[in-house]
Amino acid sequence: MRVVCYAVNGSGIGHLKRLTAIARHLRRIAEEFAAPLEIYFLTSSEASHLLFAENFPAFKLPSRQVLANSGIEAERFIPAAKQWTAQTLKMLAPDLLLVDTFPAGYYDELLDNLQFCRRTAVIHRPLKFDNLNRTNFYEALSKYDWIIMPEDANMTEVQIPPELKSRTEFFGTVLSRERSELIKRETVRRQFNIPEKDLVVYLSAGGGGDLQTEQRLVYLYESLTILRDIQFVIGGGALYRGGRIYAPNVIWLSNENAFEMMNGFDMAFSAAGYNSFHELLFAGVPTIFIPQEKWADDQSARARRAARAEAAILLEALPKPSVLRSLVENWREEASRLPISRNAQNFVSRNYAREVARFLFDKLIG
Repeated sequence: MRVVCYAVNGSGIGHLKRLTAIARHLRRIAEEFAAPLEIYFLTSSEASHLLFAENFPAFKLPSRQVLANSGIEAERFIPAAKQWTAQTLKMLAPDLLLVDTFPAGYYDELLDNLQFCRRTAVIHRPLKFDNLNRTNFYEALSKYDWIIMPEDANMTEVQIPPELKSRTEFFGTVLSRERSELIKRETVRRQFNIPEKDLVVYLSAGGGGDLQTEQRLVYLYESLTILRDIQFVIGGGALYRGGRIYAPNVIWLSNENAFEMMNGFDMAFSAAGYNSFHELLFAGVPTIFIPQEKWADDQSARARRAARAEAAILLEALPKPSVLRSLVENWREEASRLPISRNAQNFVSRNYAREVARFLFDKLIG
């Protein structure tokens, strides 16, 4: 059997990580059943090195971002993207094409080429339709055999046209790691030689491709660094291209998987992209979310849900440094962090990546 995962990405890496999480479990399930399975990725993400780390072979398209940075008009590249996609899918002839979020593809290159795939599935999470044509989007969605929702069916943000509900399957959050795969707190602190008295504050701005990432990280660090006994862990993100902060109280994560280390973080300031948001809550890290404005992802709506459940704190914009310092001091003692940590883990209680993978595997062999 052959599966092709198609992941587009702009300034984040959410699509790629979500598909990788499912692909990892697909591979494990196939091994359990001694079923030969090949998994390939087609991606426009500039973080395709993450696939190399997971031993998934990848075919790479340039992203719109790198085309713009190199002075190439994306519209001129569309014919090449369509031809490349057609030839690649025709050559691989997958038993399953699994696409994340955008059913028509990055350059509207997918719909004409679904004919080369025996079965098709698309992961559909809530989107802002400010910059998307809702009618065209749902028309593209209807071309797929299965629509995978990594959300609860009762979420108000979830919208599925009645005619598509029969092919829609609802699961929960899809993450790249299980709780048993997260590194223990004492191991993380020992690895980075962090004194026990220090409060570990994680600073993240998502995947790192946002133009304001460096500015945000510097503002947070400069606002908080005067506090006593603070160790900062900064996750620049896989797409980060800004400058680094070099200081004795800073540990900089670049290609490391911050998710695996989150048991070692006492609190966090983070954007509210799908992966960062769910990973931090799943790990029970008390988090102040500062949403970024995205083209199709409503980070504010996501963070508001957690704030209403008292599972996180939401700041709609960066406040004055004194406000940031007060938030840290309020959570300095472990007892003050425990209620929100428990609420966070209840809010994101499970990883459904294996359930999604098992559903797709059963469809493959059925």
